[in-house]
Amino acid sequence: MHTILKTIALLSTLLTVLPGISAAQDFDPETGYARIRALTSGLESMTAQFHQELLDADGQLIQEGRGTLSIQRPNRFRWQYSEPYQQLVLGDGERLWSYDADLEQAVVRGYDDLLAASPAMLLSGARDVAELYEVAALRDEQGLEWVVLAPRARETDFKFLGLGFAGEELRRMDLIDSLDQLTRIELSEVKRNPTIAKSVFEFKPPDGVDVIESTGP
Repeated sequence: MHTILKTIALLSTLLTVLPGISAAQDFDPETGYARIRALTSGLESMTAQFHQELLDADGQLIQEGRGTLSIQRPNRFRWQYSEPYQQLVLGDGERLWSYDADLEQAVVRGYDDLLAASPAMLLSGARDVAELYEVAALRDEQGLEWVVLAPRARETDFKFLGLGFAGEELRRMDLIDSLDQLTRIELSEVKRNPTIAKSVFEFKPPDGVDVIESTGP
């Protein structure tokens, strides 16, 4: 379950993934903030397919997965993993649920400042990006325009979050955690402001599932 939670709260080893990026590099942070605000301005909902990879500090593949993403602002999101296991991470506006069907276990926690700084809440939340992140770098790399962010909260599980844009569309999210592991999430079939049923962001643990109340990240 902790791996699933870290997936929502990991998007950033980009200072090593994108060579030459430096916090001392001459750039205008407002350009990065404007790029992200353009993405979230007028955004009410979003759906996408995703392909996710977890790589260690040496770039070796540790884990791979696929699934679907749904977002409804404010504060509702659903990450549904279909491969290699059936797993779900869901924010219903008040609580965060992490459910593993194979383990028959669900972990639930309330929203807090650390969750507010997670990549999922960056897209679905109502707080301005400048409150939660500092722009660390801007760069064109791998055919995408990157905005690299560093969370202002020191307690988060990740050091950097990279957002890769193709034109106005978000195509990649890269996270680097405290172990310098990289979580790479590639988005496809992105749809902006589709109609999404309210039930998509509701979760009721199936009978027999062990529900664990969590107070930490």
